Amino acid sequence: LKSFECFFWEKKTVQRQVGIDQKFPCDTQGPGRRSAQVPQSVHQLRPGDIDIIGAIGDSLTAGLGLFATNVLEVFSENRGAQMTIGGQGTWRQFLTIPNILKEFNPNLYGYTESNSLSTHRSSRFNVAEGGAMSRDTPHQARNLVLRMKNDPNVDIKNHWKFVTYFIGGNDFCLDMCYDAPEKIVDNHDRELTDVLRTLRDNLPRTMVSIISAPCELLTRLLTEIRMITD
Repeated sequence: LKSFECFFWEKKTVQRQVGIDQKFPCDTQGPGRRSAQVPQSVHQLRPGDIDIIGAIGDSLTAGLGLFATNVLEVFSENRGAQMTIGGQGTWRQFLTIPNILKEFNPNLYGYTESNSLSTHRSSRFNVAEGGAMSRDTPHQARNLVLRMKNDPNVDIKNHWKFVTYFIGGNDFCLDMCYDAPEKIVDNHDRELTDVLRTLRDNLPRTMVSIISAPCELLTRLLTEIRMITD
C-alpha cells in the first residue's frame, strides 16, 4: 500500500495525506455548525444541517479509473474517493465534499466508501453510470428518489439533502459529431429541467449543486461562431 501511495504522490494524481497533528482548517463549531432548529429554507442551510448526500452523473461521478495504473484498471469505479460523493477515509486522505461535511455532521449518510458499481448497495446514493449522457439523468433522478424513499435511514420529509448533478461531457464531446451544437445545449437544458422537477416533486428539503459540464463553454463558443459565420 505504501508503494502504491508513493506512486500516485510522485505522479501528483492524489493528495498527500495530512498529518494528525494538523487540525481541520474550518471551525466546526463556528458558523457552519448544525443549526439549533431545522432550517425551513435552503437560504438558512449550514454544512452541519445536511443529513443526506447523493449524486447524479457519468463516469466522472462514478470515479472511473480514478486510481488506474494500467489500461485494465481504467474500468474500476473508485466511487469512494470521488470528489462529490466519496466518503472513503477522512479529509486527511481524500478531500471530498462528504469528508468535509462529516466534520460538521458525523451522521452524514449516503456517500460511497469503496469501489463499487451503481447497482451495488455500497454505492448508496451515488447513482452515476459510466458513459451516461444527459438523456440518462431523468432515469437516474427517479432511481435516486426510489433509493432514498426505500432507505430506513432517510427521513424524506425532515432530513436536508444535498444532491450533485455533474454530467454533459459525453453529450458535448460525442453528439457534436451528429447534431448541431445549439441542439445539444437545448437537449441538455431540457433534461436538466426534467431532473430538477423530479427532485423538487419528490425530495423536499433538497439542495442541488449543478456543476457545469466540462465541454459546455466550448460548445457555446462554437455555437456563437457558427451563428456569426452563417
